[in-house]
Amino acid sequence: MWAYMVNAARGMSPVKILAVVEGAWSDAKVMRGVRLAARGPVYLMDRGFYAFDLLDEWLSQGVRFILRVREKDLRYEVIRTVSEPRSIDKKYLIMDAIVRLGGAQAKRHPQVRLLIARLASGENLVLATDRLKWSAARVLASYKERWHIERFHRFLKDALGL
Repeated sequence: MWAYMVNAARGMSPVKILAVVEGAWSDAKVMRGVRLAARGPVYLMDRGFYAFDLLDEWLSQGVRFILRVREKDLRYEVIRTVSEPRSIDKKYLIMDAIVRLGGAQAKRHPQVRLLIARLASGENLVLATDRLKWSAARVLASYKERWHIERFHRFLKDALGL
């Protein structure tokens, strides 16, 4: 498991190995043993890292993150609206709010900013983040940077066989 710095400074390695894992693994389980930098970079993560205990830990440590959430896994209570629905680039922002995650049965209820945007494809993009002061446009644009990471990941798999 690794972190890739999208806009690394010249002369700085953009890759940091977080954990070495053999065989199949669960992203959320492996991340429980990884220490992320507090008040450091904004970590862009896919749906495999959505776990309330991780979110609670990152929030308490000051870890900055934008995390994609599976819509079918989503249960929340709106605390307050951050901004109104509107078009942003080729997306339509459906919801931008501070929420308490989890249903009645959940043991933890992390409080995050939740954005739900309809993509041009018709699919909903659901993001949970600690970035309260950023505009919704900035959060969405930042998550779009994950494509750099995906391309690098494809290179590691195809060219290097990892």
